Amino acid sequence: MSERCPVGRRYIDLAIVSALAAIAVVPILMGVDNAILRLPFALLLTFVLPGYALTAAILERAPMNLERSLLTLGLSLATAILSGLALNGLPWGLRAETWASSLAIITVSASYIAFVRRPATAATPAQPLPRPGIADGILFGLAAAVIVGAIVMASSAAAQYPSTEVVQLWILPGDQLDSGAVRVGVSNKTTAPMTYRLQIQQGNSILGELPAIAIQAGGAWETVVALSRVQPSAGPVEAFLYRADAPDVPYRHVLMWLNTQGQ
Repeated sequence: MSERCPVGRRYIDLAIVSALAAIAVVPILMGVDNAILRLPFALLLTFVLPGYALTAAILERAPMNLERSLLTLGLSLATAILSGLALNGLPWGLRAETWASSLAIITVSASYIAFVRRPATAATPAQPLPRPGIADGILFGLAAAVIVGAIVMASSAAAQYPSTEVVQLWILPGDQLDSGAVRVGVSNKTTAPMTYRLQIQQGNSILGELPAIAIQAGGAWETVVALSRVQPSAGPVEAFLYRADAPDVPYRHVLMWLNTQGQ
């Protein structure tokens, strides 16, 4: 049996979820650094709100029992992970702002779908929770598979990038006894060996090029480059560093202005 429920009460949970999603994204978009303010909203966006809205859209007016609670948690985690993977491949990238906005949009959109699909009558109060059956086990297994698959995909994507990437490039005047040269160096503070290409130029003139510089993780490299063809009036001496996996895209760039003696 079912009973007529006032319209406001029938959709109050969806209104609360949508409002919480909109409120949760505000401190993140505003760049609030206080962890005490950000953490509760981040937890809601990660573990509760998207999953609740998606569950409501899928199951319409299902009672809040253990099965629905597990589905809410599983869908929330899967949504957070999959949205992060999607953002990582988009031009605006994966950042706290884009991640929170995407979860809020998913929550509000799913809440609207649930609002449209929810029947005009509310179900009778939930009966005592029955013992889990085969269908419950299959549902839980599918939710677990989605979560595990999303975690594996996220781990595979993260493994393609160094966990720490601090690479420095510098150009300094040469020794006083060698005024017609500069010292160029690279510091590779990453967790893996890297290979770089270094090009030194002034204006449109190439002064020197090193096609393959191999530097171990945590290592550094430096060389002295002669500047016999440098003209002080032609502009600064510039060093361009390129990664081996992107040989045509400057990865680091520094420059040094010369005085009238060509130093």
